[in-house]
Amino acid sequence: MPAVQATIEYLEDLPLYETEKPYWCLLPPHEDFDPNKHRVDNLEFELRPNITISDIRDAKEDLTLETSGFQVLSHHSECSALPQTVEDVSAYKTETEIMLKENLNAAFVKCYELRARKNVIFQREQFDINDPLLVEGPARGAHNDVTYDSGPIIINRHLSEEDKNLYLRPGYRFRIVKWV
Repeated sequence: MPAVQATIEYLEDLPLYETEKPYWCLLPPHEDFDPNKHRVDNLEFELRPNITISDIRDAKEDLTLETSGFQVLSHHSECSALPQTVEDVSAYKTETEIMLKENLNAAFVKCYELRARKNVIFQREQFDINDPLLVEGPARGAHNDVTYDSGPIIINRHLSEEDKNLYLRPGYRFRIVKWV
């Protein structure tokens, strides 16, 4: 497949972000506050055209976490594309943990989150971000989900005390992997 040119949305590089982190608040409506009428973010985006996107499938053997910071894996899931029940979510997480453990030769894998997405813009007044069956629209802007600062917070939030005692010590390293 030949390379294609695309336009990608990025967070604008504003002076504001030097003193204030970009944010988007998910707040419930309450007295004197309507999230549809009051701004709940400081996000400003810009479109950057002529971004080359190349098909890397033929080079996937050369791309590893060690050398490239990402890896291409092929996997056919036994689970449905969009989970219908909490049990479906659990089954998908377990299947993902097994697949990543095998492919990355990991001692331990914890699938701490599942975000089901459709390429549809949803117009919703309210939603529960903690609902394991929530289907979201596309994420806005090119972004990374984990930062140098948030990585340890994620690890501490999602590992049990037993797992922390076992793996937060010399001889182990952590990788937070986005499986798409």
